[in-house]
Amino acid sequence: MTGGLILYHAGLLTTVFLLVLNGHLRRPNKTTIDMALGVLCFVLWSAGFILFGWKLGILALLASAVYAVISKPVAVSVAWRIAGSWTTFKPPLISSSKELSAEAMRAHHNETARRLDPIAQRPGITKILSKNGMKAETLREQFQFLLDIGLGAVARDVISNGKNLDRLLEMRQRQLPPEKIAARLMRWR
Repeated sequence: MTGGLILYHAGLLTTVFLLVLNGHLRRPNKTTIDMALGVLCFVLWSAGFILFGWKLGILALLASAVYAVISKPVAVSVAWRIAGSWTTFKPPLISSSKELSAEAMRAHHNETARRLDPIAQRPGITKILSKNGMKAETLREQFQFLLDIGLGAVARDVISNGKNLDRLLEMRQRQLPPEKIAARLMRWR
């Protein structure tokens, strides 16, 4: 029974890790993978209740949450290696409220500029910016705005897609509240 329980939790940990990892990656079939892993988790939880009883079944549900928290830093690192430096979520160990030194802030600003400058040079993006009377430097401001309103997961996608960027700029010019902008951008995705 102990060997089966260890094997069961190893399978549960692997499945939860893959779910967390998939949350940090951008793939065309991401939803399908999430659904398959979700079904597998459900099957494992059901098996836990059937094979090991209700007490260990509830423990497996709680363990899944703990496994997700524990596996998040590893999943971020693996996703970073797979997809490059852009993942859909912020790294979990960096607090946004943390005070940064002047040097760290400058390095962060330079890195953001390095990543956003190629996007700002795309013909479709420059056309949208010039249509709205803006320069390439304002793309950074739009990116920061999206981070500030809690859309860090999609900020890069919004500013690199001409249609979504145009929608964002139009809503900002109309001075819509940030929560309405966030809701509309998420609905259009």
